[in-house]
Amino acid sequence: MIGRTLLHYQIIDKLGEGGMGVVYRARDTHLDRFVALKVLPPDRVSDVERQRRFVQEAKAASALNHPNIVTIHDIATDQGVTFMAMELIEGKTLTEAIPRQGLRLGEALNYAVQVADGLAKAHQAGIIHRDLKPGNLMVAPGGRVKILDFGLAKLTAQDEPTEADATVTAGHLTDEGMIVGTASYMSPEQAEGRKLDARSDIFSFGIVLYEMLSGRRPFAGDNRVATISALLKDTPKPLEGIPTEVARLVDRCLRKDPDRRWQTMQDLRVALLEAKEDSDSGKFAAVAPAKPAKPARRRWPWAAAALAVLAPILVWQFKPNAAEKPQDLVPVPLTAYPGDERDPAFSPDGNQIAFSWGPQGGATNTYVKLVGAGDPIRLTHSPQGERMSQWSRDGKWIAFGRRGGPGVRGAFIAIPALGGPERIVAQPSNGSPYCFWTPDSRGLVISDGSPGSLYIAPLDGGPKRLLTGPLKNTHSADFGSISPDGRTLMVSYWIGEYRPLYTIPLAAGYKADGEPRPLTPADWNVASHAWTPDSKEVVFIRAIGNANAGGITYMYRVGLDGSAPRRIDYVGDNPWFLDVALQGNRLAYTRLQRDINLHRLEVGPVGVAAKPSEAFASSSRREENASYSPDGARVVFASNRSGSEEIWTAKSDGTNLLQVTNSSNLDGTNYPGWSPDGSTIVYVSRPQGQNFSSVFVISSTGGAPRQLTKDVASGNPSWSRDGRWVYFSRTGQIWKVASSGGSPVEVTRNGGQVARESPDGAWLYFTKPGASVLYRMPAAGGQEEEITRDVTMASFAPTTRGIYYLGRGPDSRSAFLRLIALGGGDAKTLATISRAPHPGLSVSPDYKFVLFSQYDQSAADIMLVENFK
Repeated sequence: MIGRTLLHYQIIDKLGEGGMGVVYRARDTHLDRFVALKVLPPDRVSDVERQRRFVQEAKAASALNHPNIVTIHDIATDQGVTFMAMELIEGKTLTEAIPRQGLRLGEALNYAVQVADGLAKAHQAGIIHRDLKPGNLMVAPGGRVKILDFGLAKLTAQDEPTEADATVTAGHLTDEGMIVGTASYMSPEQAEGRKLDARSDIFSFGIVLYEMLSGRRPFAGDNRVATISALLKDTPKPLEGIPTEVARLVDRCLRKDPDRRWQTMQDLRVALLEAKEDSDSGKFAAVAPAKPAKPARRRWPWAAAALAVLAPILVWQFKPNAAEKPQDLVPVPLTAYPGDERDPAFSPDGNQIAFSWGPQGGATNTYVKLVGAGDPIRLTHSPQGERMSQWSRDGKWIAFGRRGGPGVRGAFIAIPALGGPERIVAQPSNGSPYCFWTPDSRGLVISDGSPGSLYIAPLDGGPKRLLTGPLKNTHSADFGSISPDGRTLMVSYWIGEYRPLYTIPLAAGYKADGEPRPLTPADWNVASHAWTPDSKEVVFIRAIGNANAGGITYMYRVGLDGSAPRRIDYVGDNPWFLDVALQGNRLAYTRLQRDINLHRLEVGPVGVAAKPSEAFASSSRREENASYSPDGARVVFASNRSGSEEIWTAKSDGTNLLQVTNSSNLDGTNYPGWSPDGSTIVYVSRPQGQNFSSVFVISSTGGAPRQLTKDVASGNPSWSRDGRWVYFSRTGQIWKVASSGGSPVEVTRNGGQVARESPDGAWLYFTKPGASVLYRMPAAGGQEEEITRDVTMASFAPTTRGIYYLGRGPDSRSAFLRLIALGGGDAKTLATISRAPHPGLSVSPDYKFVLFSQYDQSAADIMLVENFK
């Protein structure tokens, strides 16, 4: 084949050969670039099954646009030769890269994270690889790993194995071509011809990771049958010289039962990222190999006698504690009723749980049920809706926040735990639904009055008293709790657009006895938390993005000793409000299932929508913060459809999607916006190893990003109309920085969160944290003035026609699309958005369409974890 030309591909030399074809280096004479040409061997062309798999590989890989998956350019037949043209990767296979003793820990974890990232993308697209092995992983000189050979890939939505499938698998035992997988890297279910899902790839991935760390395969035999026998029956030899956390991670990949493995590649990827961060930071102490024993020296006879006396004591002292061994903690549904069940709260003995329940989008009431079987008991019947149940420590009362309504003021209510007359404990002025009990069960702590302040409202009536606050630079002490031992107050403060956790020491009588100390990074949004019974740790929910706006959430735990927060991976994505039982070793949390999509609304020349909105570039995950390009030809938005949050673009009709960033970042790559000339996109992201978000710019076609802000958490960027500046939020104010780089300049002095310049660049429109008021001020500086008090979620877009914005709808789960003059005045309602909208709003340059995000599907159930410690 060398020297021949197939279509416009000139073959130069041979790179390698495998069961599915021969790979050559070739030059694409049309685009003047080198490619890899995979050719189906002539003796295989007549094999229908080989041809089918060859074509399937091209289709499977070409459907996956990801930096860790080889890019397929073309598949064709010329001169009787069937071939595919793909990205040429200069480097070596992982088989060649692994030394005899295994890779260094940091290097192995770096490769593993990349492979997991690519596989997570494939699994999300419904594709399992089925032949993952070091020989199908290429390592480029810069350390980039690429997944090759999707010839055995198969859609996960497959039927049960047929007799023919089983025959092919059995035939594999003696087929040296390895058509349906490689014995040493198969999962048990693959070797047995059973139905496969993504967890099969997770097992194969575990084998690869084991080999990277040790230099040997976990399952080996003298022949293929012996290898598969070992795979089905044997337990791998423990990894030596590897941190315990990493060894457990690998062990969980290699469990024979798929139900006991990692359940998704995305969760495994996150665990690997955390392990890599710990390795990079030096948290993992070096594990020394076992030293050879020194020659025995003569012992005095009394030493042997002493040892005989001490032996039973030493055995008892160092016997492993069974309760401390790692356990497989599996969340199970505690409720699965129609509608939404939220806000679990355990009784003091951990055997009952209070929660909120109501129809989806409707008012929720307070219920109690036993943990386990049995129907719930309804305690309240209010049309206003209730949230955030809290069980008193003496077990007698359940408290909750009740919303206000027409002519009805919101209140904090206490009701007997077995039902009975309600007692109004307090009626706050700020409408917060959060309250919590003092440990003596005599009062509720509420957020009311001064910013950053908490008050104790006595259960039996009487004036409230200040617990802590006010705190400078905050606009709300949103929620908190007092540790079981009564010595520490945990409180979440809104500081700018973020809501981190703080601890405050308490003296006798629950009096603050020190300054707040941060427990989480400054730009984390904490949505809920609970103490462990020993008062040494806090379990909490972190929201990526605005915690009230429904960003993706994760569960963490953190100690009061200053250690870094650790993610609790087995609860999966989107846990929400939680509680930890003081007795019984139980954890309960709300699991949210969300599908947030972009929607396009046609408003027409007169500005009033004539028909319902339609989904735009939607997926089963989350799309938000869309923005039209200046010429209206493309749209940029943020999405986690690839597993991590990234910036994407699409044509204005939703086609031709392109992933612009590759941050592999779960921590909020978001808020994209076009430069005035459409060549550049600004966005925020959290770089690896940095504990706060920064502003970046990147070419609209992708490439290397450039960081604009450093040192302090920054968010919500937008361009000035002349392209010279980028506005962003920091420390609760609006700032700006030159788009070419430089020192930031503070713009506002009285608060600011999201800013947009007017079309002529004369005015700066902005909102403030925690408020629905839209302001404007001269872009060159000056006094601010109020435009409207009706903007929700900071979703607004200034245009020459006026300011389009989302205003308060007829209920809490809807909104109005409105248009108001640039200088203020009466607003015109253009459309009703019936489903709960999500932050972000953009208007096409021809004013024909408006883009926004909304919750298309949302459900909430309460999950239970037993043996939680």
